[in-house]
Amino acid sequence: MKKGLWMSIVGVVAIFGLLFYKFSTPVVIIGVAVNEKVAFSAPEGVMLSVVRSYVLWHNSSKDRAYRLQVEVATFGDDVAEAMADLSRRGAAVVVGFPLSWEAAAAAEAAERFEIPVVSPAASSSVMSGRDDWFFRVVTDTDEEGKAMAMLMSFLGVEEPIVYRSPYNDAYVNNLVGDMKRLSDSVPSGLIVYPEVAGDYLSGDGVVIIAEPSRSYWILQDVLLHYPPVPIFLSRWSQVSDFHYFFDIAGADFYFSSAYDPTSIPEDDFVRFLLNEREVDMGVFSRYTVAAMTYLASVLDEDPRARGEELRVMLSRPRTVEGPGWTLKLNRYGDVESEIRVYRFNDGSVEEVILP
Repeated sequence: MKKGLWMSIVGVVAIFGLLFYKFSTPVVIIGVAVNEKVAFSAPEGVMLSVVRSYVLWHNSSKDRAYRLQVEVATFGDDVAEAMADLSRRGAAVVVGFPLSWEAAAAAEAAERFEIPVVSPAASSSVMSGRDDWFFRVVTDTDEEGKAMAMLMSFLGVEEPIVYRSPYNDAYVNNLVGDMKRLSDSVPSGLIVYPEVAGDYLSGDGVVIIAEPSRSYWILQDVLLHYPPVPIFLSRWSQVSDFHYFFDIAGADFYFSSAYDPTSIPEDDFVRFLLNEREVDMGVFSRYTVAAMTYLASVLDEDPRARGEELRVMLSRPRTVEGPGWTLKLNRYGDVESEIRVYRFNDGSVEEVILP
């Protein structure tokens, strides 16, 4: 009799537990990985600010089917360390690793810990076409290389000089390789700035592939010491504080982008973000908005999905509206979006219409 009573009680408790689980509001933990090294921490801090604001904006609405929670882990050289930490804290997905060298290591760690990674800006084409746990919302270097190659052909640039950062080889080498493969241009020299900043080589154009702070000084150096030649800035140069480039005396340069950087879209979250924080709407901030929009579109389908189930959901092709452009994601988590070319000259930005 007592045994039967206890079995009945256990059954009732199990049923109520199941009902509570089914009808309670689920909490999705979003892990954010931030590189603590000074060279990278500032723009990645922008990424974290956008994620925090998105979570606050999401949770402030009473009609949400789930709540979001942020857990942050920092790392230096060991990406897996941050992934392991976030795994222990119950992260369902990790947003971060916007640099290509980080993302390559994160893709391996994501599979090991079975936690999907969504990168806002890592664009090395080496990671394209992989059926793995790594997803992103930026087009790869192949697409950036195509845009740069078309522009160089249009302007008749055949032997550009490449100024590069000593960091992020996965991105720099891919972009230079894609540029050479997709055009008739062959770099006449490669300068690692500032180690050999005084070595001014001859060329009919300049390509700058570096983080924003380094690109800012390279651009001024080139404008000061070179005759007027076409100057191209990589997307890495634009990740934050891009508006400061427009204030450089005599600035004249080309760049590619999925959006017009002078235009801020009318979007509910973007308005909330800019009212709450002083955020520069550069590559890291815009693409982090796109990453969170992409992630929300997946979680809206099933906020309780974890591990392999969530990975499969992320891999379903979908269209996402970024802040100023449209992204089409394929089953590999690679992006198809229109890359446009712009020129900054005489104080204004104009789109370059290529044939």
